[in-house]
Amino acid sequence: MKTLLESNRQGPADDRAANCRSRQNLSNQYTIIRRYRFSRDYQKRSSTIPVIAPDSFRQLFLIAALPQGWCIMKSFQPEYSLQLLALQLDEYESYLLSKELYWPLSHRAPSGSRPFLRLTTGNLMLNINEITVYLDLLNPSQEQQYFQLILSWDSIRQKWRGTIQEKALLELKNRIKLWSAYLEDLIQGKDRGQSYSFEVRFRLICSLLLDLLTDREEFVDLQKQIRLLDQQLKTQFEPGPFLWPDRLRDMYPADLYWFLYGKPADKDQVEEP
Repeated sequence: MKTLLESNRQGPADDRAANCRSRQNLSNQYTIIRRYRFSRDYQKRSSTIPVIAPDSFRQLFLIAALPQGWCIMKSFQPEYSLQLLALQLDEYESYLLSKELYWPLSHRAPSGSRPFLRLTTGNLMLNINEITVYLDLLNPSQEQQYFQLILSWDSIRQKWRGTIQEKALLELKNRIKLWSAYLEDLIQGKDRGQSYSFEVRFRLICSLLLDLLTDREEFVDLQKQIRLLDQQLKTQFEPGPFLWPDRLRDMYPADLYWFLYGKPADKDQVEEP
């Protein structure tokens, strides 16, 4: 097991490649925030928003970017997402110190809304990512709440870095199993791709969590497992349009998240002679 000091040293080529992907994803996230902070709408509100240095965002998103029941909303609901984020952060430290991998939140979602997903590091990161791409839809009060929550997340990240990695490692191993089971059903014809836009969240989480673990000794083996599963998917995959709402394209570009740009080919589709 590597010490914390050894973890900060430069690793092998695969580690550096993953760090490069992580920096690229970070760049996409920070660009979204920077673009908004220089917009006219932001300038009108800036007096009410706490100042956050770029380094804070850089640290935040290096460990930033779903359990059963999660899906991307077709229409973004700020109140829902911010309430969920506040609950996730309020209970995150308890989650880290528990033996639970999928932590049930203590409060239910508002009546008529989809149920709150269970708390994991991956789910928390993806909620932050989703809110980030919809910053311009927040009203001034919601915007201020968002930035305060981001500061809280940054503080937790710095305090619990090693513990977050340990929990993320357990989550990643479980996500790989879930994704592998889905691909097996896909290849065997038990699933014809109708649920792909929902199930692919497992693959996305694998990618994001892996980028948190580049300094861990388990990294190379986990990366190999994911690559083998990618080879299986590519035998069934048909490139196409982005699966989720367009705004999320900035967060998940095609060069890093190709599996979100298309779906498994329909095996029943017969080509014209």
